[in-house]
Amino acid sequence: AERLVADFRALGAHTSELAGLENAIVRRVEEQVAMLTKQAGLLATLGLGVSSGARLQGIEGNGELFGARIAEKLGRLQDNLHQELEGLLREVDTRLEDGAATLARNHDLLASLSNDLGCQAVSPDSKEFALDGKAGRPERKAMGGGPSATMAKANAASGGNMCCSYVGKAVPPTRI
Repeated sequence: AERLVADFRALGAHTSELAGLENAIVRRVEEQVAMLTKQAGLLATLGLGVSSGARLQGIEGNGELFGARIAEKLGRLQDNLHQELEGLLREVDTRLEDGAATLARNHDLLASLSNDLGCQAVSPDSKEFALDGKAGRPERKAMGGGPSATMAKANAASGGNMCCSYVGKAVPPTRI
């Protein structure tokens, strides 16, 4: 039983670390979306300026040399967007889909473990379940504190005789 408890704790800690990493990734994605949106706006503005015949400020040159510089820079932008960034984003999308499938399998395994151990788990979609904002760890709204604090309070309330509790009900331990 001690080995199982240690395994559950280690997996819980690792899961929290992964949630923290995923939160950092989400922040970077949000920053990149904001940057792409700004760049799209700038490209639209430049396109309007060129179509209206306006000269771009700060760029000197004339004729073919000026046109060649503009064409070269546009070509590099196209390469960056089409050949590099688009491929990277498609790969990230595929990886996120793979991650979603893994999370779904983990959810099924956790539900099965909860059932096997006689525990009543709360679904992450439930109103009983919230994120505390620290590495995406779950927190019970009703009792406050993370799952460990909730477990400790519920276990103490049951006289130390419980398997698990996420809904506030003590469940007698299952013999393993």
